[in-house]
Amino acid sequence: MEKDYLNLCDKSYDKEFSNVKLLGRYPWVGKNYKSRPYQVLVIGDSHYAVDNNGDFCPDAYLDFINNYDSTREITSCVIKDVINKESTWTMYRNLINTFTSYTPEEVKFLWSNIAFYNFIQRPMEEIHQEPSKGDNIIGWLCFNEIINILKPDFCLIFGKRSENEMTTLKSLESSYTRSEDDVCNKTSPIIGEIVTKQGIKTRFRIIQHSAYRGYSPVAWYTYLCNKEPEFMSQVDMNYKHNL
Repeated sequence: MEKDYLNLCDKSYDKEFSNVKLLGRYPWVGKNYKSRPYQVLVIGDSHYAVDNNGDFCPDAYLDFINNYDSTREITSCVIKDVINKESTWTMYRNLINTFTSYTPEEVKFLWSNIAFYNFIQRPMEEIHQEPSKGDNIIGWLCFNEIINILKPDFCLIFGKRSENEMTTLKSLESSYTRSEDDVCNKTSPIIGEIVTKQGIKTRFRIIQHSAYRGYSPVAWYTYLCNKEPEFMSQVDMNYKHNL
């Protein structure tokens, strides 16, 4: 795995992450996340233990299971791909283009200022494999712990299927609100707020999965600029010039 740009990652939360028993991999936390006036956590869907042909790869599976830095190393690899003008994963490419222009300076700015991890903790063994009910329950259990640690003001979640089993939060004595927002890119985003038992409050939006075939980074960029200007100011270094 690529490690060139791990210097953009803050590892000061790792001791707390290590206490989250069901967490499969440590989140990426940008080096500036802690000092930002508005802290944002971006959540992807899942990792896939497959080779370049989309077939199950045992070595990749074991790496995801045993390497707590695998999400961070993949993120570092994505940053390298952008800087070297090489192709990278569709999910990451669309995620980046949703927030900012695809230039080395802006991509490094993005990843320096956000926290990121994938919601599903078990690596999928096929490209089209759907997470189980148990996977989603574990996802919410981990999410609750992660927001207690990172205390984000706002969470953007890619992939509406992550909403499955959201009632798990109630078993943790956390409360939440949810409602559907205006349609964007043929999808109705879910918006709401979560308050954990520990009193940590965070707003969230659940939008379309960035690897979806019909996903439009331009449509979602416009949507987020209109709906979440404070969030976009943290991820797009040229945002003020785009108003």
